[in-house]
Amino acid sequence: MTSLSLYDRNAEAIQRHLPALWDALSDVTPFSTVVWDGDVPVNIDLGGASLYPEPVQSWNERQMADIPGDPGELIFGNILHCNPTKVIFPMVNQVRDFIDEKKIFLSEKRKKEFNFSIILGVGLGLHIPALTSSEEVKHFIIYEPTLEFIKHSLNFANWHELLERKADGKVEVTVLWGLTPEEVSERIRRLAGAAGPEFIEGTTIHPHYYSVDIKDTFRLVRKILLTESGSSGFFEDELNMLCNTTRNLLQTPSFLLKKIGFIRKNIPAFIVAAGPSLDTDIERVKELSDRAIIVSCGTSLGILLKAGVTPDIHVENENVPATKVVLDDLASKFDLSKIILAATTSIIPGVASHFAETWFYYRAGLSSTYLFSSPSEAQYGCFPFVANAALSVLIRLGFGSIYLFGCDCGSKDVSRHHASGSVYHSNTLLAPEDSDQRWKKSRDRVLPGNFGGSIYSTHLFDLCRYYLGLMGLFYHAGERFNCSDGAKIDGFIPLDSYDIELPEPAMSKEQVFTLIRAQLEIHKPSDLADQLRERGSETVLKAPGEFVGQLKDVVSAVEYGASPYRRLSEDVHNLLQKLTTAKDPACLVMETSIRSMVRISAYFGTRIDDEQHAREFFEEAKSAILNCADVMAQTCHDAFLQWCELPDNPFRPIAYFE
Repeated sequence: MTSLSLYDRNAEAIQRHLPALWDALSDVTPFSTVVWDGDVPVNIDLGGASLYPEPVQSWNERQMADIPGDPGELIFGNILHCNPTKVIFPMVNQVRDFIDEKKIFLSEKRKKEFNFSIILGVGLGLHIPALTSSEEVKHFIIYEPTLEFIKHSLNFANWHELLERKADGKVEVTVLWGLTPEEVSERIRRLAGAAGPEFIEGTTIHPHYYSVDIKDTFRLVRKILLTESGSSGFFEDELNMLCNTTRNLLQTPSFLLKKIGFIRKNIPAFIVAAGPSLDTDIERVKELSDRAIIVSCGTSLGILLKAGVTPDIHVENENVPATKVVLDDLASKFDLSKIILAATTSIIPGVASHFAETWFYYRAGLSSTYLFSSPSEAQYGCFPFVANAALSVLIRLGFGSIYLFGCDCGSKDVSRHHASGSVYHSNTLLAPEDSDQRWKKSRDRVLPGNFGGSIYSTHLFDLCRYYLGLMGLFYHAGERFNCSDGAKIDGFIPLDSYDIELPEPAMSKEQVFTLIRAQLEIHKPSDLADQLRERGSETVLKAPGEFVGQLKDVVSAVEYGASPYRRLSEDVHNLLQKLTTAKDPACLVMETSIRSMVRISAYFGTRIDDEQHAREFFEEAKSAILNCADVMAQTCHDAFLQWCELPDNPFRPIAYFE
């Protein structure tokens, strides 16, 4: 029986395990050719130029020798990315003291348990076996801008061995091809987000050959992984959001955005953000303000009011004290009493009193949202900026035509980041020079412009652009226009504001709002107070102790062995996910800091080479997590005592939270 050639084995494996890649390869006729030295492949002829600057064998040897300390290796010099807030300092101190007492040597970088290894460029593929051999890597991501190179590589690289490991469940393999650097970095961001930040450290990024696409992809992916590596949320903040939501709902008669499938409103809505191009369009917004619902986003409220435009709806999405500082200042100078506030329930209490009425929404992903609502009622798409929340709100309210102004997602002028008159150009939040420095440091990419040209942008601004497009594409059936002279947003038609033609609306604004109110749920604070009293405090006050009891069972059961921190992380994650679904109040507020402590344990533990020390440290780290969880549970219990008193006195300040 004739054995299959390497090409045939690779082709068979790709057809079985990566069928979309095989379909794409089947349609490719290479224009480049393989260069041979006798019977050895050494390069790829691109038609007058070579892919490699030297034979691929020596090129690969030099690249492999450069890997230690390579800038493509993500190494963190401290635990700040684990979000170690005050409540978990005792855990950090316990493990550090143990390291000092035992004189444990820590490597400068993680030595084991990595989530990702990223290979940028396939070429002839001779480097792939060496770069995919590690058993410590969970997920290999391979990107090739030029699909025909992958076809060449089927003759030389052992793709079938890697894909057999994938089939056995030993590794995950993702192959990307023909995408732009921005598209690749976004795909990798989503993969990293789905996997969680716990094991991003130690990721290696290997650029295989010189090309503009690979160079740009390397830069963007490294930046994105550094951003994604930070832990989000922490115990103190979750308690704040729980308290804020409770106080807001007990203090403020309001409407709740909970239903879906609202009928479309036949009057357009303008989302007005604070990007630099608003300077050009603000007069046009003013001219059309009687024919559209004007929606301000965060700091754009002040810009509009100073220009003589009173928005119909103002959206706030953050629970930070700065929100109250800005709104209190504006309320002292302008009349906000004719504006509807659409805000997350976790906003700082007290700001709603400045506005005509309040429409609260439950922002997805918050502990308070899990406790007070259901997944179908949560408001998705509110990340990362208020403009995203505004679009999400307008889609749920049922507006058919939506126009964006000042949603630049960057700037044409490298020196500008917000419109004139923004609080970022005053001393209200930050000194202007501090805002300028933050913009300068975070600016890392160039995006296509809405009206042509290029836009300077950042990771977060680019995420804003991406999610605006995604929300519109999947959740909005009407017309979407982008009047901002900023980045192009997929799914939004570029439209100069002076080309907008709006007829006299068939309905007045008040008629529109009356229609909306009829579809919203009326919220009476007294109803919630009665519900909380009826539930009683006994169950709530028992929750912290019961949660830590279950956590102890899970953590204690994880024994040292292969990939101990990954197993600890997965088992703890499963418990947290189960209790979050069950709306366990203690889990909801403690979960993010529990995850941070597991990360901190892994940060130190994966740097220990000595097997005996590694085993001893793992047991000490588990002990430190549980000791700290006990203290958190007591703090949580004390906070819940005060929280349970809110139905009878919702305006009483709570010392712990403030």
